[in-house]
This record gives sequence, C-alpha cells and structure tokens, in this order.
Amino acid sequence: MDGVNNKYNIEIEVLTPLSIGAGGEKDWVRGVDFVVDNSRLYKLNLKKLVANGVKIDDLTTYFAKKDEAGIKSRIAGKIENVSDFSMQFPAETDNDIKTFVRNQLSGKPVLAGSSLKGALRSVIFDYLGGKTKDGQDVFGSAVKGDEFMRFIKVSDAEFEETELVNTKIFNLQGSGANWQGGWKKEQHKTENNFSATGFNTVYECIVPQQKGFSSIMFSENRFSNFCETYYSNEIKKLNIELDKVKDKNLNKQKSIEKQIKDLTLLSNLVEDKQNVLDLKDFFAIINKHTKEYLKKERLFFEKYSTDKTDDIIESIDNLLNQIPDDNLYCILKMSAGSGFHSITGDWQFDDYSIDGLDTSKKVSRGLSRGKKSAKSRKIAICNGVF
Repeated sequence: MDGVNNKYNIEIEVLTPLSIGAGGEKDWVRGVDFVVDNSRLYKLNLKKLVANGVKIDDLTTYFAKKDEAGIKSRIAGKIENVSDFSMQFPAETDNDIKTFVRNQLSGKPVLAGSSLKGALRSVIFDYLGGKTKDGQDVFGSAVKGDEFMRFIKVSDAEFEETELVNTKIFNLQGSGANWQGGWKKEQHKTENNFSATGFNTVYECIVPQQKGFSSIMFSENRFSNFCETYYSNEIKKLNIELDKVKDKNLNKQKSIEKQIKDLTLLSNLVEDKQNVLDLKDFFAIINKHTKEYLKKERLFFEKYSTDKTDDIIESIDNLLNQIPDDNLYCILKMSAGSGFHSITGDWQFDDYSIDGLDTSKKVSRGLSRGKKSAKSRKIAICNGVF
C-alpha cells in the first residue's frame, strides 16, 4: 500500500473447466493442425514434419484436403517426432478445437487481467443496479472522465498446463408454456438422452484444482478525492447553464436537466462504489451475486430436468457449498460458456423460466416476450463431472 493504491496479491484456483479463447484464427483444425491417434491429439509441427522426410508438396495436398488419414500414413511410426505435444482427446467432434490464450513469451496459458476485470465488471454492474447496455448509468463515462472501472486494475495470471474438455449444449425444446430439457444433437434437433458426441465442441481448458497468481489494485483514495468535488462542481456548472436557457431553448433545457439527473444518480452511488474498493466487501458482493445466480440455475435444471440434469445439479450444489460465509475468498463465474445470465443483462430476471420465444429478430438465445431468460447452457464434461 502506497497511500494512493491498495494492491493485493491473490491466488486463483479453478473450480470448473476454464476456457479463455485465443481467437477463431488460432483454433486447431483436424488434418491441418493436429491428428488423432489412439484417442490422443497430436499437435503437428511443420518443421518437424519436413525434417522427418515429409515433402512440402505432399503436406500442401494433405492440408488442402484436411487429409488426416494421409498425414498419418505418411508419418507412420514417427508421430511423436513430428508433434509439439500430445493430449488426451475426450470425444470425437466435427468442430475445430477452441484453443486457450497463451503468454507469447513463456508459452503458458494465461488468464488475462482484462478478462478477469470484465467478469468483475458484470458483478459490479449488477450490484450498482445498472440497466443500460453501455453501463454509463452506473459506471460513468471515460469521455467525461468519471468512468469507475479505471480505479480498479487487475494483472494477468499464468497457469501451468491445459487439457482438452468436451462440451455439450443443454437446450430447451417445445413451444408456448410447454418446454422440456434436452441435449442438442444437430442444428435443429434436441434429444432427451445425453450423448457425448453430436453438436459437441472440444475446448482447451485449465481444469479444476490448478492455481495461478494475480494481483488486484484499488485506487480508493484517488476515487474518494475525485468524487469529493467532481459531481458537486459539475452539477453546479450545469445548473448555471440551465438558468441561462430555461424557458428559452426547450431542447437544450431538457438535455441539461438529463445531465443533471444522470450526475446526481452517479453521485448517489459513491458509497456503494467505495464498498467495491474494499477487498473483503468486494468478495462479499461477488459471493452474493454468485449465490443468487447459482440458485436460479439450480431451479432452471430442476424445472427442465432430463438425462444428466441430476449430475449438473450436484455440480451446482458443490459450488454453492464452497461459497464461504466469512467472505475470506470469493467464487466468480467467467469466460467461455458463461452465457447470457453471467453478464450485464441478468438484472432483468427473477428466474430463468421460459414461456415463449422472441421470433421478431435473429437471436442466438431463447428470449421470451422480448426479454426472458436464455434457453440453452453450455455444459463441460470433465472426468465424468458435468
């Protein structure tokens, strides 16, 4: 602590498979980036392939056709020699492998501070009662200089290794008030019984029990000093402007009145934001948010129960039981598969029941009457745990 910033070193433990995408252009393509042999994925190395006698022209032909069988026949007995590494391949899939972002220098998987901060922002948005898409109603504006998240900084966290994890989409099928749970099998087909393959995606993940280290820094004093005069001064200036245009320019008057209202609302949130900048209070805020979310998810899977939903509920209960009463640590949901209800739109929903679909526009999530809850969930299956 230096009097301006409060910096805390934090340990991060993964509780469920964690995926932070490196971007679609870095996904692994079968028959180009990797081959599968005896239920193991082998990540191919172009230089090693050439060094082991595979001609460039042959490689070009194989890669153009994604000819996995051709590559495997050409490197028979040399698969270990031409690969960077191998990993257990959890399930057959028609999709590319979603890769994990890595530190360009160390090559290790990295939880970017920006990703972690984004997940924290969603929790803070909910805590502050945010209701606008851009969040300016509670966070302020970077353009105006009062954006709250600039008072919080989060560093990257490196981890040691990744594994491949299979995921399936749990999806509701039905219409009107009649909805049933199921598992996505094809683009337009959902079945009651779980199958590990068919419309599944394999992710490169950091798996449970792995740990990394990061730091979080709160500029609590800077925030307090900033708020002490900023809002009162800005509102005072706007009131002077308002007196000048009142009853003379109605549009300008309405604009200034709205600005005064917005700034007043932001000034009323100062105390709540100070709670965020206290680590233990912040942990309590995160745990409350996570607990409420998990309880609603539990009810969702109870209501739309089908094959394997008991396993999902067991996993949710396990997470709920790990949330501490003393808030000495917190449990946070983030990254790939988090879904609509883990981001800033969740304030709209008291529960996650479905009673219809919004077909007025193209949407990837099931929306009921324009703003009801999402009807699908991405479920990771790791070592038999859903």
